[in-house]
Amino acid sequence: MDDKPRQLALMRFAVIRELLVDPPGHGGLASAIRDLASRTWKLPDGRLVTFHFSTIESWVYIARNATDPVAALMSDARSDRGSSKIIHGILLDTLESQYRNHPSWTAKLHHKNLAAEIRRAEHLGAVIPSYATVRRTLRRQGWSRQPKPRTEGQKRAIERRARREVRQFEMPYAHALWHFDFHEGSRRVVLADGTYVKPQLVAFIDDHSRVVCHVQWYLEEDTQRLVHGLRQAILKRGLPRAVLHDNGGAMTSAEFRQGLEDLGIEDNGTLSYSPYQNGKSEAFWDTVESQLIPLLENIDPLDLSTLNRATQAWVEGEYHRERHDEIKMSPLERLTKAKSVERSPP
Repeated sequence: MDDKPRQLALMRFAVIRELLVDPPGHGGLASAIRDLASRTWKLPDGRLVTFHFSTIESWVYIARNATDPVAALMSDARSDRGSSKIIHGILLDTLESQYRNHPSWTAKLHHKNLAAEIRRAEHLGAVIPSYATVRRTLRRQGWSRQPKPRTEGQKRAIERRARREVRQFEMPYAHALWHFDFHEGSRRVVLADGTYVKPQLVAFIDDHSRVVCHVQWYLEEDTQRLVHGLRQAILKRGLPRAVLHDNGGAMTSAEFRQGLEDLGIEDNGTLSYSPYQNGKSEAFWDTVESQLIPLLENIDPLDLSTLNRATQAWVEGEYHRERHDEIKMSPLERLTKAKSVERSPP
């Protein structure tokens, strides 16, 4: 039997042992992990290395409630077996560095190079994640492929971002800002005449809580459907103070902009060629495609009405009630705890 995984697990356990034997008091864990991250450690083969904060933190959470912490820390004992697998710890740090250096790479190329790095560097662990796991991790982290700029508009966007930091932001109050956009679904729906089309999904997402104020599939993306969807969102959740969108044709029509002005809603568009500003919408589309759409794979044919009923049930019954990775609680829980600045609809 290859004893290398157990040797690595014992080394990891040695790093965090004092945190398990004598856990720090309230608020002291981060400081203790930073201290461990500043030290140098010896691998089983004698090499000296340091470990990132996130790596040590992941080991603590894996081991502290385990009956056999060494077994839990073995590189071939996957704590996520049977669930959606993700990459964490030092392997995540390695993938992030790879992405920052090569943002134009495809997920397939990232997977191949990560596998090569794992084979080369023993301290990363013995298990090479699957291509699906790498792709899923890239998507969840928001590390989307960035093609090399070829147009003058794309070049100007990059230069503008370099001149002033455009950071991921979060409004401090609920309903201070809503994100909205259209998304072309991957699952086709059948029409009354028997033809199939890909529907368009519009969603209005509260920036602070991530609550979906309204979501609905349509057969077309236009101002009429956008206004209908916004009206439903306002009736459900009240008037937001501002909105953010990607400057699509339906969003920039004079009719729609005048309506926002009449309602006292500040209209904001993302920077040209800079879709990362509307990342909360993009993250929601990923969740829809990875969690909702697979639930409907046995419904064939699927019509628009059935798709909308299923989507509403999923949003209210699952999405709103499940823990969100970014806010560390469910959207509904965060909404109930938040100060809100919404206004009553006219």
